[in-house]
Parts: sequence; C-alpha cells; structure tokens
Amino acid sequence: MINDDSILLVETNDATIDNNLHQLGQRFFKTPSTDQSQAILHVSGSPYPPQVDMGDIVKVDFLQNRLINEGFYVITLDSEWIGIRMFSKKGRDWYLHNWNSPEAQLVNEDIEATMTIVGKVEAVYKPTKH
Repeated sequence: MINDDSILLVETNDATIDNNLHQLGQRFFKTPSTDQSQAILHVSGSPYPPQVDMGDIVKVDFLQNRLINEGFYVITLDSEWIGIRMFSKKGRDWYLHNWNSPEAQLVNEDIEATMTIVGKVEAVYKPTKH
C-alpha cells in the first residue's frame, strides 16, 4: 500500500503536464542519470480514488516487474489492456483489487498466465489548482 509519505501535492495544471513533461520529470527525480528505469505517467482514468485519481501523476519503477510488496502496480492483461491495479498479500497469497469490486480476487495461475507486471508505482503526485 502506498503510504501518505509517498503522496505529494504538486502545483500544476493540464497544460503544464502536456507541454512540460520533461521538466516535470527532472523536478521529480533527484538523479536522472541513475533513475533511468523510472518514469512519470499521467493518470487518465480514475482507478482508486482518492489514493490514485484521474489527473494524478505516478512515478513508476519499471525494474520492479514482479509482486514484491503490497501497493499499486502498472499491469497488462492479455497484452491488450494496461492500467494501474492494487495488490495486497495475505500469508503466501496475493490478491488483486479491482476498482469496481469491493472484494479482492486471488491471483491464481489463470490470472498469472494473462497478467504482466510492467512496473511498481513508487509515488503518487496530486495536482492542485492555482
């Protein structure tokens, strides 16, 4: 789970995001030469409000391509759909939390066969209006 320390408020607007993504990336990464496996993505859907909401920017580590701890991951399903999903762990089992269902789904062999973990969401940046 992403804790409150990794959710930051960033003063920006859609034009800033669209036109100055490179500058925004430089602002969010302390050492760009060593953060080459990470990127920022603009969330265009509303998967998990209020933790991750439409218009947020997420910092993703693309080297984390397996479930290592609870939290949000960028995944693909059947190599067609891509998006952010939340995962939790109970004992040795992993659970996938769908945004439109209150119950978590056990990550079984069938799900593992269709799912690819693209990266782990390391931080969420919440835009604010001036």
